[in-house]
Amino acid sequence: MSGETMTGQPRSGIFYHGTTTEVEIGDRVRLKPWFFGWFRKSSLGNVCYIPGISTPHRDLEYEDVKEWAILRDDGVILSSAYDPNGFFNGQISKYVEFVSRGSVEPISPEERLDDTEPEPN
Repeated sequence: MSGETMTGQPRSGIFYHGTTTEVEIGDRVRLKPWFFGWFRKSSLGNVCYIPGISTPHRDLEYEDVKEWAILRDDGVILSSAYDPNGFFNGQISKYVEFVSRGSVEPISPEERLDDTEPEPN
């Protein structure tokens, strides 16, 4: 997983389902409904966090857990397990579809993603 992609970004080691297109920070993606999908429309967002490329974030990398994340256009951040050598051979969910290369401000390591804990004083 060393080296760079054709766009000059570090390699993520994960690919869009059924393709050879590697996931990159900033990618524009369409999130297709998967659970009770007939009630919802697809949504758009950008990949905003990839372990090993992004500055480590405590809510996305801890103990043995690593997750990559998408920032939806409505401001919601969605994350999913990151395992380039895992069961799906680096292929992400078929419900995340590549739209185009793009750019997005990466998640700040200080940004809180879990709002179930009170802010420290």
